[in-house]
Amino acid sequence: MIDFDRLKRKEFGDSLSFKTKIIRPQLRYITEDVGSHINNMNYDNKFITCFRIYIYLTDLDTDKDIEVGAVAGCFITPEEFRSCCNFLDICDCVGGDLLDLAEEITDESYEIRKDICDDTDCIAYVGDIYIKRKYRDYGIGSFVLQELHEILLYHSREFITKIFLQPQPRVVNHNRKIQNISDKNKAKNRIEKELMDFYFKNGFKKIEGTKYLIKKGF
Repeated sequence: MIDFDRLKRKEFGDSLSFKTKIIRPQLRYITEDVGSHINNMNYDNKFITCFRIYIYLTDLDTDKDIEVGAVAGCFITPEEFRSCCNFLDICDCVGGDLLDLAEEITDESYEIRKDICDDTDCIAYVGDIYIKRKYRDYGIGSFVLQELHEILLYHSREFITKIFLQPQPRVVNHNRKIQNISDKNKAKNRIEKELMDFYFKNGFKKIEGTKYLIKKGF
């Protein structure tokens, strides 16, 4: 549970607030009816929905918000694309982290392995989660991970049944930007272990033979 008593004593706030952006590609360059245009879009534009959740501590008395972190990623509903393509095809359109995930969890038919997901699963990939250092160890990150499927259900009306992520320690650099921890950081091994323990504590399990973790939602 979140330690709101200690947060209140620090004058950080006594409740959490979430502001969420559900992001779908724009409909552009339409020269036919909209339905036909959507059918001809690239797979990633048709089947992937991105999200970014801003996390705030809010003071109930003053209604003042303090931004303390964010979660970003995307979700995919498999039954929407099975008749025309496979999971790897969709992720290949995006490239980057999502393609890396697909290459590790798909089978010879380029679909997610049956021991990981079934045809009815709506999956989310968390590409980034970060809580600012001064607001850690109050239970905020744990709460967000445990309630992520409920937050996405409220904002998107999608029942997320599986959540994937790759544990990656994040730090703030000299330019006040968030980046992956450097291999030169002497504390990297300790921080990585602490991060893994944090995810395991919050219900994630390692997918054998990969660098990814998975958690059941609904």
